[in-house]
Amino acid sequence: MLPNPYNVYLHSTPAQRLFSQARRAFSHGCIRVSDPVALAIQVLRNAGDNWTTETITAAMNGADAPNALRVNLKTPIRVLILYGTALAQEDGTVAFFDDIYGHDRKLEGLLGLPLLTASQSAGRSSRGSRSGR
Repeated sequence: MLPNPYNVYLHSTPAQRLFSQARRAFSHGCIRVSDPVALAIQVLRNAGDNWTTETITAAMNGADAPNALRVNLKTPIRVLILYGTALAQEDGTVAFFDDIYGHDRKLEGLLGLPLLTASQSAGRSSRGSRSGR
């Protein structure tokens, strides 16, 4: 469980092929985890009850049962989810990514910046790297 006001959750997927796609926005705000058992091992390592790969897998496979298992952690784990469309790299270049949620346009408006045209935005959002804006 990842309690949050946005209903964003970490979960597995039966569509494992999606992890090989360059664009990964196939979910409605949730975050697909490629190895949920490995994540659970890390999360539950200090939870007691001697969690193993086998017990975690068994618990996950029974999640659809009427009595789904809920484990409360002794110490909550903070999860920080960041969304960004630009990444400054060590070599000084900047990689730009598609703004699939449209946050850049909203931010530009709030900052009083001129809104980019569709072609300017598409050029800036391409998956390549280049310096500047």
